[in-house]
Amino acid sequence: MDMDHPKTFNEKNNWRKIYDRKQIYTAMVDKYLLKNVIAERAGSQYAIPLIGVWDDPRDIDWNSMPDQFVLKSKTIASAEKYNILLFFKIIP
Repeated sequence: MDMDHPKTFNEKNNWRKIYDRKQIYTAMVDKYLLKNVIAERAGSQYAIPLIGVWDDPRDIDWNSMPDQFVLKSKTIASAEKYNILLFFKIIP
């Protein structure tokens, strides 16, 4: 891998991970923080509405959720935390 003169996508991507440490990149890979970046730069009308944020899936009031929603998780390294990715579509 040529890190002095990166040419391929993989080389450029790895170069950026090591040398290009802009704060904005942290927000861009965080689903929750990215909503703020979108709202600030393009306007809040372009950010998907947020239903809620929970640390524990047992805290979610499933009955209050809309008929259609997407629940996304953040990657969590701690073993006692949860990592869920659920897609629901309820058809009456």
